[in-house]
Amino acid sequence: MSLTLADVREQYYSSSGTVSTLVRSICLGGIAVGWAIRVGDKSPVEYSLSVGWAFLFFVTALTLDLSQYFFQAVAWGLYNNHKSKNGFSLKAKINPPGWFNDVAVGFWLIKTITALVGIVILASCLWTCLLHPQLAAKPTPSPIEISRPQHSVFPAQPAQAP
Repeated sequence: MSLTLADVREQYYSSSGTVSTLVRSICLGGIAVGWAIRVGDKSPVEYSLSVGWAFLFFVTALTLDLSQYFFQAVAWGLYNNHKSKNGFSLKAKINPPGWFNDVAVGFWLIKTITALVGIVILASCLWTCLLHPQLAAKPTPSPIEISRPQHSVFPAQPAQAP
């Protein structure tokens, strides 16, 4: 099988784009699962600090995803404006700095690894909680549960004599 460099580049763009899409979907799904575990009354999975860490990794990966595209938009936009103001036509051949792509690839790698760490943490927590509930951490009471009065709203009914 023989490929041109253009074929290889197209495969790279396609694959990295697919990974970015999957990272976003997995992070949003992981956040939803963590949120459901945290706020669900009847969740079979007890909330643990591990779910919070997974949540943090997912949010961080999404932040890195946004940062990657923000960096690319700003860097290429400024570069385009600079070249346009210096008299380059739209068809001119130019050599952009290589570090533009290096920074974007760095963001891509870090966000992907961060999302994978979140997946591993959440999966291990779910695995432990669902298959070995005796090993699961006890849920942490919320401040509302701690401050909730322990008396009933309805007064106790006096016992009726037979």
